[in-house]
Amino acid sequence: MTKDKKNLNIMVICAGGGTSGILANALNKMAKEKDLPVEAAAAAYGAHGDLLPDMDVVVLAPQMDAMRDSLKLETDKANVKMITTTGKQYIDLTRHADKALEFIVQKLTGKSANDEKSETHTPTQTPTPTA
Repeated sequence: MTKDKKNLNIMVICAGGGTSGILANALNKMAKEKDLPVEAAAAAYGAHGDLLPDMDVVVLAPQMDAMRDSLKLETDKANVKMITTTGKQYIDLTRHADKALEFIVQKLTGKSANDEKSETHTPTQTPTPTA
């Protein structure tokens, strides 16, 4: 499934490398702690070209949505899967590396991880009687 047959190589791209660094560092820390074959790198859009061919997947930060189509051309050419996120998703991913990795793997395997609504369970509330 991976290009190097060893690790899942993930690149996170944002505008300046800041938020992508947070997510990449969280993924690398979790991978090390759990001994998982994952390596993540962060890049600012425009500085990603040299690393792109070695990646298996690119996660595009939501603030870079305007560059999605041009990045898609690059990722297709390099045989790299591109994943886009919403603002809320991206923030959640940066805070929960385990969920981020699960989200990425689900996107790679084609499993519908986009069903955020079906995965969110709202407890049934009993109406409170009013006086």
